[in-house]
Amino acid sequence: MFINITNKNISAILLYCFTALLLSPINVFAINPLENPLPVGKLGLWSANIPNYLIIVAAPIFLVVFLIGGVQYLTSMGNPESSEKAKNTLIYGVIGLVVVAIGKTFMMWFVGKF
Repeated sequence: MFINITNKNISAILLYCFTALLLSPINVFAINPLENPLPVGKLGLWSANIPNYLIIVAAPIFLVVFLIGGVQYLTSMGNPESSEKAKNTLIYGVIGLVVVAIGKTFMMWFVGKF
């Protein structure tokens, strides 16, 4: 009448109990229910967050490009080719940031229309 329990059986039982504990509805007692982070009501509601994420990504990239252009300009030592390359790097960095800012402005206008 005794059950032969081995280490393999104990580990299987513990794994089963742990899995059952993880899959059980523990959050039933939550005070505030979870809200949907992606509202579906209007196109503008979820698309309004895209420019914010774009700015978060574009700002550090602009900073790195601007620093690289500045270092290139400082180390060009009067060489016209290196100086022109550094100026182009700085200009392209600023143009990229302006494009992102215009895109954010356009998206905010677009969201306001809908």
